[in-house]
Amino acid sequence: KGKKIPIAMDEYNYWHGREIYGQAGVRYQLRDALGIALALHEMFRNNDMLYMANLAQTARLSISTKKTKTHAAFDTIALPLVMYRNNFGPVRVKVEAANGPLDVVASRSDDGKTAYIGVVNGTTEPVEASLKTTGLGKVTHVKRLVMTGPDENSYNQPGKPPTVTIREDDLAHWTGSATFDNLSVTILILSQQ
Repeated sequence: KGKKIPIAMDEYNYWHGREIYGQAGVRYQLRDALGIALALHEMFRNNDMLYMANLAQTARLSISTKKTKTHAAFDTIALPLVMYRNNFGPVRVKVEAANGPLDVVASRSDDGKTAYIGVVNGTTEPVEASLKTTGLGKVTHVKRLVMTGPDENSYNQPGKPPTVTIREDDLAHWTGSATFDNLSVTILILSQQ
């Protein structure tokens, strides 16, 4: 009573594929990566309750990579983990989102000068959305990272060029809106002076 009891999620994962690499050795697809990104979004929304969350099978399998004797490739579900680990702020920000197909989370830097907006578009069509930021000064630079692939069944395979990738670019003229690719995870990094 009156005590905060945190949750330790011992295992989480998301997959549709067959176990072609042995027990729990799944060929992860783009749709699985979208599921992992959505799970991360829920964890960010509820980080006041979560003490830890462990991706399943990491102890006995290298699920973030697939390898042969001569090649290695990032698996699709590793990509949202890499994106958010390296490009999302430590301070959670409340998001008020209109009903629609996009799943949105936000955070900021400790000093409040950088905002991070994570968006999952799991639909088969690009979606344009307006984003209003309050409490952030004049935005002077916007970096965009997008993880996507040709279709929901796309996967990465060792020894072949990756089909699910992260691309990075700068948005030259920030107008407060952006188009989010179909079947994608996007992180916008908004910096101010």
